[in-house]
Amino acid sequence: MGKPSVLLVSQYYPPDITAAAFRLGGMAERLAASGFEVTVFTTTPHKSIADDSLMEKSPGVAVIRVSVKARSHMGQYLRFVFCAMRRFRELSPKGKKPDVVIASSPPLSVILIGMIFSRRLRAQLILDVRDLWPDTPVALGRLPGSGPVFHLFKKLELRGYRRADAVLCVAGPMANRIREQGAASVSVVYNGVDRRDLKTAASWPVVSPPPPGKPWQVVYFGNLGLAQGLDVLLEAGEKLDPEQFNVHLMGAGARREEILQAIRSRGLNHFHLHAARSREAVMQIVAETAHILFFNLAPHPVFSRTIPSKLFDYLLLRRPTVAGIRGEGAEILSAAGSAVLFNGESPDALKRALNQAANDWEALTKRAVECNFKVVKGFLREDQYARVVRVIEEVTANRLSGGKPGRSI
Repeated sequence: MGKPSVLLVSQYYPPDITAAAFRLGGMAERLAASGFEVTVFTTTPHKSIADDSLMEKSPGVAVIRVSVKARSHMGQYLRFVFCAMRRFRELSPKGKKPDVVIASSPPLSVILIGMIFSRRLRAQLILDVRDLWPDTPVALGRLPGSGPVFHLFKKLELRGYRRADAVLCVAGPMANRIREQGAASVSVVYNGVDRRDLKTAASWPVVSPPPPGKPWQVVYFGNLGLAQGLDVLLEAGEKLDPEQFNVHLMGAGARREEILQAIRSRGLNHFHLHAARSREAVMQIVAETAHILFFNLAPHPVFSRTIPSKLFDYLLLRRPTVAGIRGEGAEILSAAGSAVLFNGESPDALKRALNQAANDWEALTKRAVECNFKVVKGFLREDQYARVVRVIEEVTANRLSGGKPGRSI
């Protein structure tokens, strides 16, 4: 008997340059390489910088795309649901139906699509949860923590957990929270790094400290959104000596224009906003230029239950890191010993952390070079995706032994 066929549903997929796309693209490729027949139902790219002709080049992965252009994020989410219903017949070519539906959230609308697809296809349902919704938009002030919309989203979230045959998530504390809300089977699949990334990173230079009189180059790269807590960096920028620190932000996101205007209006001439690039290009540039890395998360308990996907990329770079995160992510950085953690709400604490990173740069860099790869090897994507394979095999085995796929949503 061959491997089960898998339908992967995600609103984000390569060549999108988002953490979700990297996770789902790697997962699809790994499943295909493991012998699964993989179909991806997704959208046209949101934040792509790649040639569209490269979109469907993953070996062994069939990709079905729909356009979800709309004026708002909510409009995009709803349009994805409507498009999914219209294109449903394409998911079972020649009458062959997938055995497993993996639906990756957020947005929560993908959970709804996953439940509908799994029921109509009589397939097992696995949820891949990257962020806790609706808790996250509430934490960011984009959704009231009460009212009909919140309660509708919360009901959908809980129904998805209880309906799913298995749930995947990205951190231990997140898994505990999902279990508390009724999920029967939860597995942690960290974002991690590819083994090939380790080989590439080993060839990157370990930069020298700046010459006397030249500033330290501080770099943040990734999403420029609400969850990244970048306000504290802008506020700290007014307190930093421009002759001591240059700050570079690289990426795209909902707050890019707002951040650009803040840099201009505050006269932060030592801040530089760079265009988004491919992950490979960003990592190479940062490896060649950065002295200190920065990242943060908004100060809300929901973010202590997750791990920023860029944490693993930061570890690959083997540089002192100044981070305002808590929870399991902070524990991973502490294990490497190459980071300075600070109160992510305090510009003064950030200023002190940057000064500490500069003063202790050689010792922190030495620990980064000695320890970061050792830590990263505990989070290789090959090992993480092997867990996905085991979960798929377990839920399909349960189906053959009497499980009931396609339960009512």
